[in-house]
Amino acid sequence: FFCQGRSRPPPPRPRRCQPTAPMLAFNVKTTEPVPVEERLRRHVDTSRFPSGHAFLKDLQGWREKMRSQRFGTNGAEAVRDGQLRYYALATHAEHHFRTVDLKNEAKVVFRWYDTFSTRRFVDQPDWAFERASVLFNVAGALSYLATSQERGDPEQIKLACRYFQEASGVINELRKIASSASWLSFTPDMTDDFLEALSCIMLAQAQKCFYEKAVADGRSHAIVAKLAAECAALYQDAGLKLKAPLLQEAISSEWLAVVDWNRA
Repeated sequence: FFCQGRSRPPPPRPRRCQPTAPMLAFNVKTTEPVPVEERLRRHVDTSRFPSGHAFLKDLQGWREKMRSQRFGTNGAEAVRDGQLRYYALATHAEHHFRTVDLKNEAKVVFRWYDTFSTRRFVDQPDWAFERASVLFNVAGALSYLATSQERGDPEQIKLACRYFQEASGVINELRKIASSASWLSFTPDMTDDFLEALSCIMLAQAQKCFYEKAVADGRSHAIVAKLAAECAALYQDAGLKLKAPLLQEAISSEWLAVVDWNRA
């Protein structure tokens, strides 16, 4: 996980709602290789899906590309776009192979590692699990893009706000996919408490961008005070969700400190 401001490393006790204060971004989940093309090839019905074999080749290629992408080597935009491309293919695969028993017939099992503790992992023969994990990475890339903006610049702070809002929206879409899943609480980063807290944090940081711009633009005290109160309320909601014992043990103390500082 990352804690980024205008300089790195950020000051240990930043002033609340100042452009130099750190904001939070999170890393992508990692996954193991899965031979989806090989395992699903015999399940292609060419009479109904004539481009099935070409589709599987494309699916396999993009999964490998998605799996190897990192912010440092590829850049956050490329990571976001690659994850989204694979997500679209995985969504189609879930539809085209909806009658295939992934576990017993195709022997396709997706392994994804927890973002907090990389030794923890979950194995699931489930396209929904695969898609939810990829969406987590899309949101992570958006959060990284947001924190990479120079918030002292009027245009870049607008971009940061937009990316934070988009990250929150992606997390909420992930929560819809995972709402009734058996694997929802298997790792800390996919619990509903954490996902809800993460969505709140992204919205709080978007609100904080509004606050910073309002201060920079010399807006009225009433407007600035209203934005500050809304910002603190969102951090307050996030802080309550992060009190779950599993999350207290798993997430970075730096994250907890930043949330606590901003909720006051």
